[in-house]
Amino acid sequence: MQMFIIFLLLVIGAGCKECTIREIEYCLSNDVIEDHCCCQRKYHEVFPYIAHTCYNKSRNCEPTVRDCGVFDRLLACCCHHYLGMKWKNQMSTTGSINGQSENTKNLFVFGLIILIIKSYYNIFIFL
Repeated sequence: MQMFIIFLLLVIGAGCKECTIREIEYCLSNDVIEDHCCCQRKYHEVFPYIAHTCYNKSRNCEPTVRDCGVFDRLLACCCHHYLGMKWKNQMSTTGSINGQSENTKNLFVFGLIILIIKSYYNIFIFL
């Protein structure tokens, strides 16, 4: 358990600057989903808690942000945090996710936490 806490302290926000208002607005907009579909091409699902389907008209899509590297940085440094807070707040006020039961919601939150930890861990394997 102690090792897990140390791991979280090292991973969350490591190497990230404070997110600007513009970056936060990007993260909370549909642009982040469109860029996810463009840059990650559905091979790595990082937003399972947001209902969406990726459709790309061509292989040469253009992300909203400058390039997919910027998207990856914003995803790791800002978007997971702010989208996670947004959906956590929505779940706590509505009591369900799209009418799902309490058990399903708890399972969803557990899966979301595991996914975020796994995605942060994968980032640091390649550094």
